Amino acid sequence: MKNIIIITHSVLASGILSSMKMIVGECDSVKTVCFENGWSINKLKYETESKIKEFTDKKEEFILVVDMFGASPFNTSFELALKYNALVVSGASLPLLLALYLEKEDYSKVKVETIVNTVKEQLTVTSPCEIISNLK
Repeated sequence: MKNIIIITHSVLASGILSSMKMIVGECDSVKTVCFENGWSINKLKYETESKIKEFTDKKEEFILVVDMFGASPFNTSFELALKYNALVVSGASLPLLLALYLEKEDYSKVKVETIVNTVKEQLTVTSPCEIISNLK
């Protein structure tokens, strides 16, 4: 179980964390920042950095997971990742966060890329009508 900070627009981060808890139980090493309408970029940076310091004060590594590449949570996380030597992953989703959280190895760039690629491979489009007609 790893230290993760989920940073998203609105309440997506807290929703993902709530779903994670439903599946795996308490997730004490997962923190969230929900970028609310009306927040300034400075407020987003302050809130994100305060979550980062919860880990760095204990000399613990962490990973930043954001909802969208290039958006405000990503840009802020990118800036802070430079300062704290952390990785940023975009495309926050329940499968991605569970895979990262349950990973037993350290978060090397190669390991995180492998997890991201595995989650990408699990994205599917399913047509129940086609499946049923193929069974006949």
